[in-house]
Amino acid sequence: MPEEKKEEKKKPNDVFAEMAYYLLPLLLLIFIISYISAHINFSWWESLFYRALESTIYLLFFAMFALSVSVFGFVLYSYKLSNLLSGAQVNFKMKQVDSNPSLRNERWERISGHIASDHPNDWRIAILEADVILDEILSKAGYTGDTVADKLKQVEKSDFLTIENAWEAHKVRNKIVHDAEFVLSRREADRVLDLYRSVFEEFHFI
Repeated sequence: MPEEKKEEKKKPNDVFAEMAYYLLPLLLLIFIISYISAHINFSWWESLFYRALESTIYLLFFAMFALSVSVFGFVLYSYKLSNLLSGAQVNFKMKQVDSNPSLRNERWERISGHIASDHPNDWRIAILEADVILDEILSKAGYTGDTVADKLKQVEKSDFLTIENAWEAHKVRNKIVHDAEFVLSRREADRVLDLYRSVFEEFHFI
């Protein structure tokens, strides 16, 4: 199915550019008329005509300026409100990751069992399983991508307070998977799992 085209939100900068597009020509016209009135001798009725025209353009300019400021303020408020609601919606979805607490605890207990082992291979398994959970959290929150990194790049920091921890933990996971010479120490394994734990606690997975 073809992807539904999303309607782009108009940003405050776009509105400001449109304001300048309409107001600058009016300013230029006022300057030209003022210059003509001041430097060219007209009959009284011609002078009266130009003054009336200048006053009309002045009124039009200030009316458009006031309207533009009002529209700009409204767009700025709407833009911030939209971002706030969008962030709240994502945050809500991420906090509803798994409605089965027993399943959540079972998975985390299994990971904790691996990290408590004396075997480095079990520590690696613990980190890999924790990263799978992180991937599921991001997917259920609506983020898309082929990898965890693709999904993390889409996250706003305001929606994900522990995102730096998630990135750091995921990078270690990548070293385990892709770097055959990487040595995972007990200390590093505990530290990385604490990073995952902080993320899962933020979103009530554990």
